[in-house]
Amino acid sequence: MSGNGSNKNRIIIYAGLTVSCLAVLTLVLFLVVSNIKKAKNDADVRKSQEMMDQEHISEHLANVTTGPFNVDHDKQNETPTSEPEYTPTPRPLVIQEGMQEQIDYYQSNDIKGYIRIDGPTDDEKNVISYPIVQTYDNDYYMYRDLWGNYLKRGSLFMDYRSDSGVGYREDGYASGNPPTDIIMIYGHNMKDSTMFGILHRWLDTSYAEKHKYIEFDSLYEHRRYEIISVFRSRHFDVTNGDPWMDYSNGKDPYFRYYYFVENMDEATFDYWYSNVINRNETKLRGPEAKYGDEFIVLSTCSSTDEKGRLDDDARLAVVAVRIE
Repeated sequence: MSGNGSNKNRIIIYAGLTVSCLAVLTLVLFLVVSNIKKAKNDADVRKSQEMMDQEHISEHLANVTTGPFNVDHDKQNETPTSEPEYTPTPRPLVIQEGMQEQIDYYQSNDIKGYIRIDGPTDDEKNVISYPIVQTYDNDYYMYRDLWGNYLKRGSLFMDYRSDSGVGYREDGYASGNPPTDIIMIYGHNMKDSTMFGILHRWLDTSYAEKHKYIEFDSLYEHRRYEIISVFRSRHFDVTNGDPWMDYSNGKDPYFRYYYFVENMDEATFDYWYSNVINRNETKLRGPEAKYGDEFIVLSTCSSTDEKGRLDDDARLAVVAVRIE
């Protein structure tokens, strides 16, 4: 009897172990299948996201036919019912000697123009002369060169909301679009005088008087601007605060010029222009501007505020109106 009981116990134990093993194997198989499904789902999500990102980029980067932010994908595949519209042809950029090969190599829609401000000598450290790039991400070129490689000084880049325009003013920008009222260009204030490292010199009226013209070539036309104001302001997080605080009543002692990067209605222009002129820290007096004029704003960091006090959050702005 005891022998039979012992055998029964062993059978029960073996049966229990078998059930346990089967349960463990089932759990392992379940986890394996689940992980496979999850990996496939994650891959599908990543692929979908990449496609969405690519579409997002395509929608926001400029092209020479329609200009930035104006790509109509629904109409791209339509059969034309009439003669195709005239498409403006880009003209060669007027660029610094030795840069053409680099720009040809780059071959990117990110280049939107070329800016030049002559300094007092032929020394390259006294001249601002660079290509201007633009992407939908304002941070991209902050620490990258034209080829997307890391570079501490970065590149001069246009705010993604500004538009350098498509076509020619003498044609009324037919089949294109005019530039935005404001073209905002950012650059680092480098100690070695590269990028916007010499921009602070325009706070000196005598210096600014001798170098008051900014040459800017879009992909289509040569433009000439005259500087009308140079001032400093404290930088605030653009996602917080009210940009419409009345500067004249003392509630907002810092004009937040970096809020204004595109087109303006007349009321906005009046507010913006009055502050630009009233905050001018030089005796430089350019032509009087009016609503509908085109402006270029160069923006960089400043080590001091409008009172000359040390301030790590200060910004320097040079504002110019288009005259040609």
